[in-house]
Amino acid sequence: MYAIVFRAVPTAGNRQNLLEFLQWDCEVARQKEPGTLRFDVLEDPEGEAIYVYECYEDRAAFEVHKKNAPYQKWVSDIEPRVKVTRLFEGEPVCVLGGTQVRG
Repeated sequence: MYAIVFRAVPTAGNRQNLLEFLQWDCEVARQKEPGTLRFDVLEDPEGEAIYVYECYEDRAAFEVHKKNAPYQKWVSDIEPRVKVTRLFEGEPVCVLGGTQVRG
């Protein structure tokens, strides 16, 4: 497995645009990316931050994700308008209902 967790804080006036984009990204992953296991979007109830948890079968599945239209739009149009903090990228230590991934 390969997972990414990041925090995104949109610039003024871009919050709704970011949420709509992430919903579209999630839908494309659901329809076209069998290697995408999770794509969860969480809103911070106390502030502007939006958290995203992505989980893929492996690094190769993430590379497939990067070839689709949402990722390309993320890089060119969306990411420049948000402050992104990567919180985690790599293999999970364990998964619910699964086995321990690394020692």
